Amino acid sequence: MLEEACKALRRWLDEGKQVVPLSVNQSRLHMFNPRYLQKILQITDKYNIPHHLLDFEITESAVMNDVGQVQQQFKQLRGQGFLTSMDDFGSGFSSLNLLKNIEADTIKIDKGFFDEAFASEDGKFIVSSVIKLVKQLGFGVIAEGIETSEQVEYLIQCNCDRVQGYYFGKPVPLEVFEQQHLSKLQQE
Repeated sequence: MLEEACKALRRWLDEGKQVVPLSVNQSRLHMFNPRYLQKILQITDKYNIPHHLLDFEITESAVMNDVGQVQQQFKQLRGQGFLTSMDDFGSGFSSLNLLKNIEADTIKIDKGFFDEAFASEDGKFIVSSVIKLVKQLGFGVIAEGIETSEQVEYLIQCNCDRVQGYYFGKPVPLEVFEQQHLSKLQQE
């Protein structure tokens, strides 16, 4: 996937399109590969991709599997100018203690966290408190899996940095994304 992301970014850059960072999911296997960073640099250098245009995501469960290894890889990635994100935060038995041990740019709060949270005032309070805590720790915050205008409005009130989900659109093939979204970026 990294190679495909780099190909697309290179084409968009060559066409003079305004681009934003692309997220690339990483697995536990990536994190435990001793040549992980070398492979990433090899691919990004091949396409001459500015490092700040790639955001490497790993799930919370993979982080919990070996915090030290993920921390080391994220530190190396960030040292090279790449962005890093912990995906699916709150999807399992997450520990807030994990937040002090991970060197990431962004925490992506899992959809499941919001499904039940909006059913009560206590749930909404928990959402706003987690967003506030994560931001105070210096992370960016993305809410995932958002499907209603009520959720969007509440997350805006909570100063959530970014929101993604079916409310805005379903996943689409690359060609459709280019037509629908890259052309909008050019107009802004």
